[in-house]
Amino acid sequence: MRIQKEEADRIRIIRTDPGGDSRAGKWRLSAVRTGAALAAACLLTAAAFLFPGRTQAASYGSFAEAAAASSSSSPDGTSFSPKIRQTSSGIRSLRSAALGSGSRYRFLQGSCTTGKYGYFLLGDKEYRPYCALVKVRLSDWKIMKVRRHLKLYHGNDMTYDTKRKKLVVVHGSGDAKGLSLIDTKTLKIEQTVHIDTGIHGVAYSASYDRYVTASGDSIQIRDSNWNRESSFATARLAGYTRQGIDCEDSCIYVLQSNLTKKRTRILIYGWDGAWIHTSYLKGALEGESLFHVGHRFVLSYNTGSYLGGRIYETALRRYYIVRYSPGSGRGKQVVRAASTDSRLYVKRCGYKKTGYQFNGWTITRRSTGKTLCRNRRTKAWQWVKLSLQNSDSDWQPYRIRGGRKIRALTPDCGECVVLTAQWKKKT
Repeated sequence: MRIQKEEADRIRIIRTDPGGDSRAGKWRLSAVRTGAALAAACLLTAAAFLFPGRTQAASYGSFAEAAAASSSSSPDGTSFSPKIRQTSSGIRSLRSAALGSGSRYRFLQGSCTTGKYGYFLLGDKEYRPYCALVKVRLSDWKIMKVRRHLKLYHGNDMTYDTKRKKLVVVHGSGDAKGLSLIDTKTLKIEQTVHIDTGIHGVAYSASYDRYVTASGDSIQIRDSNWNRESSFATARLAGYTRQGIDCEDSCIYVLQSNLTKKRTRILIYGWDGAWIHTSYLKGALEGESLFHVGHRFVLSYNTGSYLGGRIYETALRRYYIVRYSPGSGRGKQVVRAASTDSRLYVKRCGYKKTGYQFNGWTITRRSTGKTLCRNRRTKAWQWVKLSLQNSDSDWQPYRIRGGRKIRALTPDCGECVVLTAQWKKKT
């Protein structure tokens, strides 16, 4: 059974600031069946040079700052059409497909993936503290295994701990501080733990061996023993219900739903709490949880009638931060969000410096501190860590003029790329 495919109409994408400003641009996007691999190399100009390859993900806690993010222009997001079209090829009701139409387990809650399989929780229709867990093969959406009567309470959210090879389920309502660890093959509960505060969302990063938990309007970063290391506040907007979360090496995804406005949104943050982007998904459904494999995002929804839940997928664009700095000139730094897989329009310089004229932007990646350089002898391109020791080397910082479009400056979501204005004396 294949996942239901939704073709996105031309719709309004809300301006990308955490407050949900209604100013917007219009874009046409389509939901996709499979994930798309992001190219490991990028060209900076049409025929100028080739990036050496995908850099390592930015180090933990070193992501882009959120300052001035509310001034960002509206980059493209992704959205479902307002009207959900039912097709015979899609999973119209996970309950009916996996448990039968008469099952008492009828509303979707947490979900996660091991990469090959997706796992979905269905809650009890009378809100008893038991759930059914469904294992699905993502390649063809075949139901592989079902386990009923698991005492997981509301089963608000779920993640997969790749190091311990366990599903981790947030209990939520009825046992807010509780989590259960479940075997992926037997689907049996192996351990229950309780942490320091009530939570409603959970995600896991294999690279950092850390958990991300959501509690109200706060996100917490925890070590593998659930000890809290840091936290940050997420955007709050009246009418939005807090739902599941997801993460990857460079960012954290926070899912929220507004049934009145028939809209679900995904807020994207760096691991240090820096807001990156907000994507809005329209439709008369309640978004409950999400997970991803590459660019392929799978979202679980409930309908108002709670007849077993519906599952959709989409390609969620990745964003990085472009930060303009005046260098030694005058003016405020400006922050923009940019897509990792589309061209970037480089601003014209609006900064001033008495007795000087603008002499191009230099480009530096914040995660590595390296600047894009060109070798004056070989004409090759490379990211170089500049210092006083190598200032006279053959590698010289590349300077780009504003008012033009170039290829994406990084393939890494959440990365911050700084464009610094350079100056030369007027003659």
